[in-house]
Amino acid sequence: MQKQKANAQGVLPYKNMADCFKVSLAREGVTGFWAGLPTYYFRVGPHSIITLLALEQYKKLLGVGK
Repeated sequence: MQKQKANAQGVLPYKNMADCFKVSLAREGVTGFWAGLPTYYFRVGPHSIITLLALEQYKKLLGVGK
């Protein structure tokens, strides 16, 4: 919605969020709402795991949470 551009007549592709949802559902189906999820997961997943493991190690090192 934020990056939509008007066509030659100056009309935007979507009127509001509900219209965007309806058009996307009709064009791509339900699975279209999850496009890009695997890429996001594989990008953020390792970062989250490393952060949580480091946090646990710091807690042990500082003696917090005994």
